[in-house]
Amino acid sequence: MTGHWPSQNQDSCSMCPTRAQFKTLQSSVIRLENSVINLENLVKELSEKLYETQLRLQNVEECDCFKSCLVNGTLHSEGSSWKQDCDICSCVHGEVKCRPIHCSIPCKNPEMVANECCPVLQHGQRIKISPKIANRDKCGECVCNDGKTSCKQIIAETMCPQLDCPINEQFTREDQCCRFCAGADFCSVGNDCHSNATCHNLHTEYTCSCNKGFKGDGKICEDLNECDQKGGNDGHHCGQNTICVNTLGSYKCECLPSFRRHNKFECIDIDECSKEVNECNENAICVNTPGGYECLCKPGYERQGLICKRKDISNTK
Repeated sequence: MTGHWPSQNQDSCSMCPTRAQFKTLQSSVIRLENSVINLENLVKELSEKLYETQLRLQNVEECDCFKSCLVNGTLHSEGSSWKQDCDICSCVHGEVKCRPIHCSIPCKNPEMVANECCPVLQHGQRIKISPKIANRDKCGECVCNDGKTSCKQIIAETMCPQLDCPINEQFTREDQCCRFCAGADFCSVGNDCHSNATCHNLHTEYTCSCNKGFKGDGKICEDLNECDQKGGNDGHHCGQNTICVNTLGSYKCECLPSFRRHNKFECIDIDECSKEVNECNENAICVNTPGGYECLCKPGYERQGLICKRKDISNTK
């Protein structure tokens, strides 16, 4: 009797994968596991890069803050420069570096004065150096000549004028060695007004103003060329038939050729015919014109060159 597997066993076996199917399923699982591993590695790599990026951003922020310079409540950016007292300062990698202002020194051995970073003496200029200005024990006067500064000491007790006002009405000035009374003649005591300027006394000091025909601040005055413009306080007032000629501190109105002066600003025509300063001969009539004259031949005469001669009647028919 031949035996047979029960039918239910046959059905159960029909549900199991074949060897080939098992290998395919096994390969899919391995690939899935590898994909998960690769994904984990990618996530790890991205996390590391994100961390590095955060560190870089933090360094950049710290670098920007570090490169700025905070000075007296003012924030200066990297590479910027500014003037501080008598120095030029710059912000370099977060540090303030300063160097003295470069001065073009007009005099050798110059003297420094208050609120000035560079010497201000020019040729012929004088300044008073008082203890209050230069933080010195001595007081003196300095003058610039030929590029060299020379100074002499002023002893107040013996070299300053005697004052006739009470001590409580006396005062000192930063640019002077001697004391003054209010309303004193400061101009006569000594001033640094230009030679082409006028000194004006004020109540406790003096001021300088350039004379008419000059321009400047009173300490330095330059010639004003009035011929550059017409009219006004700084221009010329020359009239017709004149030409403006600038002079030091003023100007003059020169007459054009064939004109004579009428007043300071105007010139009128010279009548050469009435003055008999023309070159017309006896056979011509002088006719005055603006700025000159003409010689017209008399009737019966004709011009031959520069003179008038009688017409040759024999040649006329």
